[in-house]
Amino acid sequence: MKNYKFDLSGKNAIFTGASGVLGGHMAEALIECEANVAMSYNSNSGPVDERISRLSKPGSTLRGYKVIYMNPEEIARFLPRPAQPGNHDP
Repeated sequence: MKNYKFDLSGKNAIFTGASGVLGGHMAEALIECEANVAMSYNSNSGPVDERISRLSKPGSTLRGYKVIYMNPEEIARFLPRPAQPGNHDP
């Protein structure tokens, strides 16, 4: 774990583009600060799955969601849901 100066315990974060390199590292920083993180991706769940597997610990709240941002129904499906324990949507 990196030595960040932020304690985000109990805070919720939604991070879009979490399967990319930059977005993924930013999502990891939030996770390392103990935030509950919902990560979205467009088509490649692999990096999000890997982050969830590697960074999950008992009581952690990490979740991945496939969201196509050009589709309003997809956005509506994603936004009202908080991060919850477990992996990504099937």
